[in-house]
Amino acid sequence: AFLRQGYPILADDISAVYFSGHGQPTVAPELGRLKLWAHALAHFDIEAEALDRLRPEIEKYSYPLDDSFVTQPAPLHTVYLLHLHNKRAIDIGPVEGMELFSSLRHSIYRSECLSSASLSAGWFQGLSRLAQSTRVRRIRFPHDLSRLQELIERIEQDFPL
Repeated sequence: AFLRQGYPILADDISAVYFSGHGQPTVAPELGRLKLWAHALAHFDIEAEALDRLRPEIEKYSYPLDDSFVTQPAPLHTVYLLHLHNKRAIDIGPVEGMELFSSLRHSIYRSECLSSASLSAGWFQGLSRLAQSTRVRRIRFPHDLSRLQELIERIEQDFPL
């Protein structure tokens, strides 16, 4: 939906975050693609047959980004945590206090790989720095693709420019 609005794409669902030499949280560009489920392709009138399937057993596809893909790292200012729910409301609000650290910790992909004490200590320090220097927001969104435009507008209003 953001791509259709003309926004460039830096990453899809997994982002590598590191701290620059100035201590700024920074997002590294991902592969130049989006990973889309079949129902999302149908919503956007994209033919699945023209795309590569990510895995044979699931209906998720690789959609190439071409010119819309950002190739340079970018500063990380805000993290949005998307939570689908069965209510009608779209809600965007802060994640604060102990919930902030916990939410960031649960957002780490493959956190089970952090088994050694030295790795865990490094991740703890990194998460603490991230929590102190980045705005974290929770989006509660109904599982309704017809409301994506409304969601984009709400995020545009919420995002500090």
